[in-house]
Amino acid sequence: MAHLWLIGMMGSGKTVVGRRIAELTGCRFADTDVRVVSETGRSISAMFEGDGEASFREAEAAVLSSLAGQRETVVATGGGVVLSEANTNLMRATGTVVYLVASPATLARRIGDEPGRPLLATEDRLAVLTEVLAARSGLYDRACHEVIETDDLTPDQVAGEAIVRWNRS
Repeated sequence: MAHLWLIGMMGSGKTVVGRRIAELTGCRFADTDVRVVSETGRSISAMFEGDGEASFREAEAAVLSSLAGQRETVVATGGGVVLSEANTNLMRATGTVVYLVASPATLARRIGDEPGRPLLATEDRLAVLTEVLAARSGLYDRACHEVIETDDLTPDQVAGEAIVRWNRS
């Protein structure tokens, strides 16, 4: 089997589900946002504020490339990974890309007041989530091999469904 790349908006469950899939399958797990922070020594917020989003996206692409060259891994990607066609092509060529979909209301509920989300540094998180999802949904659709609607599923149910789809790819 090749990599399992989990894509979707912040709050869609990529990290929680990815960890669960790794536990169930015995595969390695990686979170691209965690790797970027580890490799740069800077928080994502600090990168956005200090050097701008482009700096973060460059670091994200480098992490993605590094992971693509490793053995089979379940990867939770950052929500904006699909903004780069090169990232999308790399993921599609090296594994199965599963888009975890959730409504803006579900995303807002799951994220709550969690700090450290540069795109959500606003009072109206729901409006921002709605706007970002509308702007990215076509990119997610084009990037993925599979789509899982997560609104009414538990993380274990999403993980089980993702494993089934990964195995048949």
